[in-house]
Amino acid sequence: MRVKTIMMPFEQINSIPYDATIKEGLDILNNVGMLSLPVTKGKELYGVILKQDIYEEYFINNLNMNEYLQEKITKLIRSESPSIHRKAPIEEAADLLQKHNLRFLPVINESNELDGIVTHKAIFKEFKKIFGIKHSKITIYTHDYKGLLGKIGEIIASAGGNIKNIVLQDTQTMGIQEINIRVDCKDIEKVIKSLKKNGFDVRE
Repeated sequence: MRVKTIMMPFEQINSIPYDATIKEGLDILNNVGMLSLPVTKGKELYGVILKQDIYEEYFINNLNMNEYLQEKITKLIRSESPSIHRKAPIEEAADLLQKHNLRFLPVINESNELDGIVTHKAIFKEFKKIFGIKHSKITIYTHDYKGLLGKIGEIIASAGGNIKNIVLQDTQTMGIQEINIRVDCKDIEKVIKSLKKNGFDVRE
């Protein structure tokens, strides 16, 4: 799945104009209840402003408040903050959000313009769909080999089950793979017995 399918589009996001004063930027952050926002000129992305940076600059340097608030917001822009292309996979967005401890990630298009933002909430919502918590879960531990998933699929289907999704993880222990499967079926016990009968180590 691509970032463009879960992002909040440009027309729906709040941003801070690049020529705003610090007071204007802070007012926008407070009015929309955000801790950070992108800084833009039209759809051109200049970086990100954090409310934390605004306060730290003031208190650490013991500045005159009135003079400080009239300065341009550009002095506090985090221009090195990462962004992601709209066609990138959502896994890449999740990795960047976690790695850089970001509250949101700017999404850019082919013209390098701001196309929207993607948030933790949007990604978590999609991962929740992927894991399909509405259906029964089966966990299988097995060595990987050609045709493995096909065989598992045939066994589950023959027992009356319908696979909704599969997540495969390497346990990094003696080549063992952990396969988590969500199955839509009337009798999950029948599916489990069928898998065990065919030699699979099945956990619920």
